Amino acid sequence: MRADPERLPTNSALAAIFQEVADYLALDGESLYRILAYEKAAVLFGEHPVSVAEMALRGELRGLAGVGEAIEAKVSNT
Repeated sequence: MRADPERLPTNSALAAIFQEVADYLALDGESLYRILAYEKAAVLFGEHPVSVAEMALRGELRGLAGVGEAIEAKVSNT
């Protein structure tokens, strides 16, 4: 993830990205579990009061319920 705080994605931008990924996974016929994980992350990120990107930089993202290794890695690479 980029280290410049002014260039970090907003929570709403991350939420939109994760919802879009979930939509593409559904179109590809991926497992429901994987689709739901991305959809739940999208909702969580969109509603979270603290910058999710900054949390990822500090290594705190996995402290959020439902955020596992794969979701954390995706945010860190955004």
